[in-house]
Amino acid sequence: MRNKKIDKVDTQASQDDYTILSIAYHNVGLEREHMQQWDQATIAFRTGYEVAKRFLGESHALTVTLLNNSNAVLKKSKAERQLHDLSNFGSHPSCTGETEEKDWMSSG
Repeated sequence: MRNKKIDKVDTQASQDDYTILSIAYHNVGLEREHMQQWDQATIAFRTGYEVAKRFLGESHALTVTLLNNSNAVLKKSKAERQLHDLSNFGSHPSCTGETEEKDWMSSG
C-alpha cells in the first residue's frame, strides 16, 4: 500500500469532515460560553449550526444542538446586558441626583 502511486488527491470533503467541523465549532462555542464571551460563543454556535444544517441536514442531532445552544447563549447575553444596564442605572450620577445637588450647591 505504501508503494501505491497516488494519481489523484481526494479533495472532496466527506460528511464525517463536516461533522468534525461542526463539533469543533460547538466546542469553541462551549469554551467561549464558559469564559462568558457571549458574542463569540454565539458566533461559534451559529457558524457550526450553518455548517451542520447545510451538510448534515436540519433534523440532524448536531444541527439541533447547535441551534439550541446558540439560542441559549443569546438569551444569556441579553439577560447579562439587562442586568449590567440595571446595575449601572442606579449608580450613574444623573440617576442618583448627585449632579443636580452638586450643581445647586456650587451655585450658592
